[in-house]
Amino acid sequence: MKIAVDKNQLQKGSHAQSNAYNHRMMERMGHELIGVKMPYGDYAEYTESVHEVIERRGDKYTKMDLAPRVRIAIDRKNSISEICGNVTSKSSEHGRFRDECIRAQDNGCRFYVLIEDEKIKNLDDLEKWENPRIKPYFWKKAKVDKGLLPKTSLKQKQPPASGKKLAKALRTMEEKYGVTFLFCKPKDAAARIVEILKGGNE
Repeated sequence: MKIAVDKNQLQKGSHAQSNAYNHRMMERMGHELIGVKMPYGDYAEYTESVHEVIERRGDKYTKMDLAPRVRIAIDRKNSISEICGNVTSKSSEHGRFRDECIRAQDNGCRFYVLIEDEKIKNLDDLEKWENPRIKPYFWKKAKVDKGLLPKTSLKQKQPPASGKKLAKALRTMEEKYGVTFLFCKPKDAAARIVEILKGGNE
C-alpha cells in the first residue's frame, strides 16, 4: 500500500525523529511512504484520487485540494500528555486541533486519533490515568500562595486535566465531531496505522 504522510512528519528535527521508528516499520512491511500536504491528520492512503490531484496541480496543490479525496485519516499522538495539550488547553493548539476535526467531519472523512501509551487501552482506562503534571503544579502553587515563589512562576491558572476530565473531553469530541480516539503501545503503532487505513477499524 502507498501511504500518504504529512510532510511535517518527514522533516528533520525532533518531530521527525519521534516518527522514524514507525516509518521504518511501515517500510519493512512493504509499504511506500509519500510526503503529502495533508488536509488533516498525519497518515492516509495514497490513492489514485489523491495522486490525480497532485499530478494535475503540481506544486500549486493545497491541503484543501485533497480534503474531499481523503476518506480515512489518522492523527498520531506520541503520548497522552500530547493529546491532553491539544484538547484541554486554551491555547491556539486547542483551536487548531478542534478545527482539524471539524474539517474532516465536513468532508466526510473518518478521522482517527491514535494515542501511544504502554498501559492505556481505551477511554475507560484513561479515566484512571494520573497526569504527571498535576503534583508539580500544586507543589508550585503552594509555594506561590506562601509567597515563596513569584506568581509569574505559575504559567497556567488552572490545574492540569485529570484522566477523568480528559476522557470526558474526548468522549464529547467523539459525539460532536465524529472523531474516534484509539490507543496502542508505541511498538504497535505502525501496524495499527496500516490496519486502520485498510479499514480494520470499521
